[in-house]
Amino acid sequence: DYNSLYKASNLNPRASVLYKLNDQTSFMASYGKAFKAPAGNVVFSSIAYEMGNDSIFYALLPNENLKPELFRAYEFGIRRNSKSKKLFVNLSFFYNKTDNIITTIYVNPADMGMSNAMNEEFSPAQMNYNSEGAETKLFGVDGKIIISNPLNRHKLKIEINGTITKGREILPEGDVIEFFRTMPAYIGKAKISLAPSRRTYVLVNTTWMSSIQKLFTTDYQSFIFGDYSETDGFFTIDAVAGFTFHKNLNLYLKIINLLDKEYSGINPTGYDIDLPYNPQLGRNIRFGMTFMLN
Repeated sequence: DYNSLYKASNLNPRASVLYKLNDQTSFMASYGKAFKAPAGNVVFSSIAYEMGNDSIFYALLPNENLKPELFRAYEFGIRRNSKSKKLFVNLSFFYNKTDNIITTIYVNPADMGMSNAMNEEFSPAQMNYNSEGAETKLFGVDGKIIISNPLNRHKLKIEINGTITKGREILPEGDVIEFFRTMPAYIGKAKISLAPSRRTYVLVNTTWMSSIQKLFTTDYQSFIFGDYSETDGFFTIDAVAGFTFHKNLNLYLKIINLLDKEYSGINPTGYDIDLPYNPQLGRNIRFGMTFMLN
């Protein structure tokens, strides 16, 4: 890989192997290396506003000297199909590691030649930079079960997915936190679909997620003792029902967040300017139609 913006080349080999034990069982292993070049909103992020008398407060400064993050991934899995093809099971174990992580540092704009900066009277500015000492490690197991048409009618299909992870981060200052920020320890999903008649179908999606740790916290102690650093988990249900009038015309009813659950998403930027709570969509009902010309 070669990035023309950073004038940097990086060798990123990727390899995988699949061994088929028999018609029902197979094993898989893979290794991959990659680099993640910082996006434009990471490199050029800038927030500043006037304080009067030609003075400016800088909340966030850009940094065009950022380098890519380095990533490695290992995975091993097993897949099993029943002879009837009605049951499929997939189980995989993975390990991911990231180095040269882009994080934030506090700086004084006046020390960087910005003589009109008012930060010394209020607070320092933030700036993204690559931390050579910071790294993240993520271990996990991912499972999937698919049950296809167990009743031999109504095209019933049940799909269950689950992921369990354990993370570890070394912060730029050398402190260690025994979790992976913005990554829940448990994620569960279930999808049920069926066609009660030739013209109707129903689809139900459920999602269960444990709590997550926010990307930004004021200091290391807030990871250990502070409630601010944690966002609660949630359970949601989405449902879709449809009726086919004609092979080209379909009407549907879609309900997002059926239980009207109040829950928060991840913080959008990871800076201290984010709202402490990022509300997600409550119960939302939509009626619609699709029409195919062909």
